[in-house]
Amino acid sequence: RVQFLLSERVQFPVSVDTIAALTGVSPEQHSRFSLYVAICASCGSESLFVRKWANDGKSGRGPNFVSDWHRRIFPIGRGTKVYLNAPETHLKVYREACAVLELSPAASACMSRRCRQGILGEQGYVQKNLAKQIEAVLAETDAKKALPISLHQAVDVIRSFGNFGAHPITDVTTLQIIEVEAGEAEWCIEVAEELLEHYYERPARLKAKLAAANVKLQSGGKPPLKT
Repeated sequence: RVQFLLSERVQFPVSVDTIAALTGVSPEQHSRFSLYVAICASCGSESLFVRKWANDGKSGRGPNFVSDWHRRIFPIGRGTKVYLNAPETHLKVYREACAVLELSPAASACMSRRCRQGILGEQGYVQKNLAKQIEAVLAETDAKKALPISLHQAVDVIRSFGNFGAHPITDVTTLQIIEVEAGEAEWCIEVAEELLEHYYERPARLKAKLAAANVKLQSGGKPPLKT
């Protein structure tokens, strides 16, 4: 998580009729909007947020405003991580999941679901139903293919997102839009990231380290490491 420093907050006037047309909020609720900029303490980049304030109706002496919602409006989407060794077919879908996260969590979950299905399929879990793929990888008995405990648990939890039991995800319905709860879409992306790291990045880094070690051993007249 990057640390944000709150910068200037600017109130801007919006007519109640415009608010009613855009949000469905009645003029009697006297909604307000505020705009503010958050500056990343690490890289100095700026993000623009909008917050909606609504009258909670509890004050007898005029509107009592409370924060109803707030969202980032620039830049759009979740930042993507760099994967140097993962196939572009998986990365393309992963980037799309990140790009639409804030605009449509359900669509983002759909794309990250497709990404997970593609990754698992490439690892030999060829069941056409994603839930069955997950069951297979969780039941893996080969120690070399078994997931680490933290990723195992995360993949197990992910089965409940989007109600997989009621909506089986097959090769035909992979792109089906299924509603998700708050935070679930981002977790779906994080699990996809962990799978990309586990299956592609860590093995590539280990291979590079072994190759470097074997060069040193060879120069010293010693046998190479066994893998």
